[in-house]
Amino acid sequence: MPIKFKKLREAATVTIILAFTNTGMLSQATAQTKNPTLAVIPAGFNFPTPGYVIQQWITNAGSSDTTVSAAGLKNIRDHGWDLWNGMTQMTGISSGGATIAEIEVPIWTTWPDQTQALKPIFSKSGASELLFELSQETAMRRPKQFKHLKKAEVKAKADTAAAPEIVYTLETERFNRTWVISANTPQIVPFGQGIYSILGKANIDNYANDFPASYSPGAKAILDFDARAIETKPVYYALKSKGTSIMPYWQGTSSSATTNTTNPVPETWKTCVIIDAENTATTGMRVATANEQNGAYAAPGLQCASYLYAPIGMVFVQSLTALEAAAFEGQPDIKAGDFGALMAMHVNSKETDSWTWQTFYWQGDPSFETNSPGSLEGQPSSLGAPWSSYAMCTAYDQSYDRGATMNLCYNPYLETSPGIPDGIQSNCVSCHGSANVAAQGTENPPSYPSNYDKLIDFGGSEFKGVMKTDFSWTIADQQ
Repeated sequence: MPIKFKKLREAATVTIILAFTNTGMLSQATAQTKNPTLAVIPAGFNFPTPGYVIQQWITNAGSSDTTVSAAGLKNIRDHGWDLWNGMTQMTGISSGGATIAEIEVPIWTTWPDQTQALKPIFSKSGASELLFELSQETAMRRPKQFKHLKKAEVKAKADTAAAPEIVYTLETERFNRTWVISANTPQIVPFGQGIYSILGKANIDNYANDFPASYSPGAKAILDFDARAIETKPVYYALKSKGTSIMPYWQGTSSSATTNTTNPVPETWKTCVIIDAENTATTGMRVATANEQNGAYAAPGLQCASYLYAPIGMVFVQSLTALEAAAFEGQPDIKAGDFGALMAMHVNSKETDSWTWQTFYWQGDPSFETNSPGSLEGQPSSLGAPWSSYAMCTAYDQSYDRGATMNLCYNPYLETSPGIPDGIQSNCVSCHGSANVAAQGTENPPSYPSNYDKLIDFGGSEFKGVMKTDFSWTIADQQ
């Protein structure tokens, strides 16, 4: 159903509110409000699904019976699409039960980013009242994954891991209400006396120090998040808000698709798509004509050899602030009011012990997509534009067959970086299962896996001296 403009209404807690339009654009807002209602995924999208049900899908996916295995894999993909469909439903913005403005936005855009979610938010009266300011301004930044090399590897990879002159992608993180409450709830050490916050590295260090010395490697960990918690990591690419812009288009890791088959970052992709900001149609991706790239904005350094065309109605975009535009360094033509186009998003939910993991990335139309690491296959008919333009891969375990075949699921806009070891062979579970806060003096604590050739034992000796953070690098990376 097309999304219609709605009349904006100023409220006491709102400075400026912007609209989500039928082109799939979320304009930038400074809608700051105390006690915000963080929208939840509505009924009808199978969230949350009981963990024992998901675990049975995982078991079935590894079955030697091909019929059972196919059914298990389908259940996992269906669940991933349900999450995507649910979190992209439209909702009104409200505060304390009162409507702020008569506009609708996708549910996930009402969730706080990392700058808001990692601050104390509880009132003195208890957990039922959240005290923080929610803003539609996002804290876009260079992807933090690019900085996860171990110290011993940094020098050897200094040339490739150094910050580029041109910033092609920015990321942020968004967390649903349950995640925020879980992160802000004090925790009690098993068999200990202390009550600790997990906000900030110093608090986690103190928490870890209160564990009994007899605890085995890998057993020292924060308490699990609530089963309804969701983490997301949106990734954006800069486009002009007028005319046409050229955007790299993922076609895989072969030499015909990229100039760098080891680290096929977006600026190395040989296929590009011309995005037309004047065309708000939600279908119509095609091969570009010979002259359509003329006059189109392109970031410096792209390796485009062939071109496709797509209307902007097939892409979710949001208006950039001046600070966000400036964060796309090396692209001086990107200004406030231009677009941050959603290129990809990691989504993980705590419905099962090791979370569910799905990654979405822009592919536009099945006629042009590549089938790795994911695909557009299996989308529900109710999934509308622009969300139906995003392919999905899933990995609900490191492997479904006890390590004989490792699962593959990664974000082409992030894990292709030279700052991430073996990213194009990665899966979400192996990577996030290694998330930890290391005690002072711990040598070579677990970081991003150096390869994904075999299962990682999250209770192994390499986890001695660290505090695991329930698969959350967001918690682990705090200062």
